[in-house]
Amino acid sequence: MDKEKMISGIYKITNTITSRIYVGGSKNIISRFRCHKSYITGGNPCNKLMVKDYELYGIDKFVLEIIEECATDKIEERETYYHNLYKLKYPELMYNKRSVASTIRHTDKFYLTQV
Repeated sequence: MDKEKMISGIYKITNTITSRIYVGGSKNIISRFRCHKSYITGGNPCNKLMVKDYELYGIDKFVLEIIEECATDKIEERETYYHNLYKLKYPELMYNKRSVASTIRHTDKFYLTQV
């Protein structure tokens, strides 16, 4: 069995119907996406709006994008940067509840059904 490449950095989950977004950071983005998928499909109440949108539109309407790869010691700084960037541009479209957290560089895009 091939080992999965660990990608650390910042990611965005987008609902392709509503255009709502969630910005996050992880030292293992693919693994973190699997957690999000499990939370969303399991009805985890930590993000009720994402769960509601999943129930309305299905998991295949959520797309994962890696927006920046970075060293693990830079994740918090870069996540805060992107969270603030998107919150300023699209405040009504943010799934993120907390205020955390270059040009945006899209490196990969996955549907949550693929991870």
